[in-house]
Amino acid sequence: MNKYIIPLLLLLSICLPSFGLDKTIIEPIDSAKIDSTKIDSTEAEEAFDWEPNAQDGYYIELMNVDVTVHADRTYDIVEDIYANFVKPRHGIVREIPKRFYMNRDVSEAQDRSKYELKRTEEKFGYIEVPEEEFTVENHAEIKAVKIGSPDVWVEGKHHYQIRYQLKLPNDRVLASDLFYHSIVGTAWYCSMDSVHFVVHFDKEVPDASWDKLKIYVGEEGANDDRAHDLIDFADYHTIEGSVTCLPALWGVTIDLPLPEGYFPTDDYNTVYYYLALATSAITILFLIILLFRELQGDEKVASVVTFRPRKDLTSADIGSLVDGEVDDEDLLSMIPWFAAHGHISIENDGKKTVLHKLKPLPADAPEYQTILFTAFFAKGDSFDVSNSSTAFGAAWERAKKALKKQYDGKLNRFESLGLLVLSTFTLSLTYCFSEVDSDGWIVGGLINVILAILIMAAYRARSFLKDRIHFTTFFLGITSLWKLIVTVFGLFIAITMALSAHTAAGDNYLPDQLLFGMMVAMLVVIIFLRRLYRMTAYRRERLAEILGLKEFIQTAEVNRLRMLVDEDERYFYDILPYAMAFGLVDEWAAKFENLSVKELQEFGNTPISLISHCVNKSQWTSNIATSVTNYKSASGGSSGRAGGSRGGYSGGGSGGGGGHSW
Repeated sequence: MNKYIIPLLLLLSICLPSFGLDKTIIEPIDSAKIDSTKIDSTEAEEAFDWEPNAQDGYYIELMNVDVTVHADRTYDIVEDIYANFVKPRHGIVREIPKRFYMNRDVSEAQDRSKYELKRTEEKFGYIEVPEEEFTVENHAEIKAVKIGSPDVWVEGKHHYQIRYQLKLPNDRVLASDLFYHSIVGTAWYCSMDSVHFVVHFDKEVPDASWDKLKIYVGEEGANDDRAHDLIDFADYHTIEGSVTCLPALWGVTIDLPLPEGYFPTDDYNTVYYYLALATSAITILFLIILLFRELQGDEKVASVVTFRPRKDLTSADIGSLVDGEVDDEDLLSMIPWFAAHGHISIENDGKKTVLHKLKPLPADAPEYQTILFTAFFAKGDSFDVSNSSTAFGAAWERAKKALKKQYDGKLNRFESLGLLVLSTFTLSLTYCFSEVDSDGWIVGGLINVILAILIMAAYRARSFLKDRIHFTTFFLGITSLWKLIVTVFGLFIAITMALSAHTAAGDNYLPDQLLFGMMVAMLVVIIFLRRLYRMTAYRRERLAEILGLKEFIQTAEVNRLRMLVDEDERYFYDILPYAMAFGLVDEWAAKFENLSVKELQEFGNTPISLISHCVNKSQWTSNIATSVTNYKSASGGSSGRAGGSRGGYSGGGSGGGGGHSW
């Protein structure tokens, strides 16, 4: 069970031809005079062969966005949405991202020679929807403004106005400032006939910035600059423009570089800076100690040469015990094992492999064997390995899980859990303290340290009891409680580390190189993690004979093999599954090419020289892996869209997001 902690510790065109046409400049729109009942998009539809996308039950005839940019990095935003509901809906949900990403040019020359990925949190000063019933829901990545009433249905044209304020923190890039904002995000699930935007700047925008102005239009990731086509009016304090025929999931993003000092700067180094330095030093110390422990490795087991495995060990058992983990190769070796024991026959014509059922498994067969055998012949007495289904992939995963359960706690024990937990949590704390916009990160990091101490205390208590208490009901209860503790805290660690790793793309007090270096050091620990495991007495007791069998397969002389074949004509086939578990099929078959070995029906009467093709593990691995992948894809679902997006293209920057009906 302990080895499961480690993974938990580890460390998101319909209208395209129209934008290529010469665009007629549209006169600036006076938003105060707009009347949704007077909007007529017929002309735009005829010009661009445009059809609104109303699959979400509505489309937007006009989106009018007014942004006022203040010198203190706050944006006051007013969105007038003129919607046309073609199906009854209660209203709309406006989803506003709480964070965004951008690639900043941080070179002194501002020549794009150096980029630094930044994650920026957006805080909200207020959110208002005049004359409408609405609620605001907080999610991990977005604020969802749900407008409308569950008791009222809306049809036809309807006007919504949403007012909100964004408070952006210091971008902490010394070379320049930036206005980078999505007027329309790339997560609107309906089309828009027309988008009009006005951006007001309290402070004057210098000429040098206007020369670098870019406006991106398109799906998320589109980076073609459309500024010259879309701007209707601009001066030192204003940008005004229009877009027509905007398909669903298309956005409009303004990218305007500004001189450093346009927005105010804040003090860089606070108490959290020094806490981040301290925790980084502790993390590095723990990682160094762990690396030294890894170099020690486990005690070597002296092999006892044998030419047959223990009767109670299958090839899957051998494969699990020899490397200390259960994997797909262990289950694959059960195919020739079933054949060697007369349960199936293997037919291979060089292009595909088909298994045929000969006799059922005994009633007392282990669970993993029963699941696997049943999966092979779920639809009849034959199974084409190259045509395995998603259902087979699911059964394969169940069989592997059953084999893992059989060896739970019997393969390895972890010697340095305390150090690894502490280094993980101090690394988490480092990110918490180094994060400029910390909010709840600090408290969360301190809680993590307390939990780390509790985990180590529980671990030590379990070790103490294990040495002094026999396998009684009480001990089993303590063990079960320990597993529950490890699972709960392990999940918490996984979530914490995932969030902490995410902030690596954010704005930090500490140099990115230092944070990156600690992450690399942790990865080095994980890569060599097997050295931190120590084998259990159960595994050590059996490993001597297992290694002896492996040595015999590699070094056996022909005369000795001839004697064994004379005594038992099936000897070659009995050992073949174990050779496959060791990855020694070719070597094992080569030793018998000059010996008289009877061809068996169970192996398709395949000559020894071709036996490697008959039990082609790489072919089976590829086909079975495909079915397992398909099963995981079908059962795993898909993740939702993140509220923010990376800068330098449509959909990037502050604001943005999207919306849908409800």
